[in-house]
Amino acid sequence: MVNHGWHTGIAVRRRDLLAVIPELVRDFPDGAYLELGWGDDGFYRADRAGLGLALRAILWPTASVLHVVALPSAPQDYYPDGEVVALTVPRAGYEKLLTFMGKSFQRPTGKEPERLGRGLYGKSRFFGAMGNFHAFNTCNTWVARSIKETGFPMASATITAGGVMAQLRSGEKPTLPCYSVGWKE
Repeated sequence: MVNHGWHTGIAVRRRDLLAVIPELVRDFPDGAYLELGWGDDGFYRADRAGLGLALRAILWPTASVLHVVALPSAPQDYYPDGEVVALTVPRAGYEKLLTFMGKSFQRPTGKEPERLGRGLYGKSRFFGAMGNFHAFNTCNTWVARSIKETGFPMASATITAGGVMAQLRSGEKPTLPCYSVGWKE
């Protein structure tokens, strides 16, 4: 899990996510990991996100997007000054997480994820996402629900990055060295 301050994201092995969403290989032909973040479309993709867009996102249900970033190396190397917390879960939990992530992509044609354009940095892209963003359904709520899919004890109503990271830090420590969601054999 990656903490970006107000926002959290989840990094998983690229090959594992492509097994669930093979259509992404066109957008991400390389990279060791993919990090996904979910958020308000207007605020996340704005050239200059300000208070007005933030208030609109919080006060009214708005369309959401997924921001997917290809990481050429482990998340702790890609974000050396960021907070990265490893989480090791049973394989079945990891597969449920990947399925949840796959179902988060909006697919207007039924198969292909809705591509919305270039992402914020590096090799990244925005995609249409399922669900509406609002004060009680934030990027951090999406991450908490994602983590809960693994079986990790997480409150799915978590709305802040600090809340997500505090729950991760207080949970079980990983038994295997890893820097993204992985599974126990």
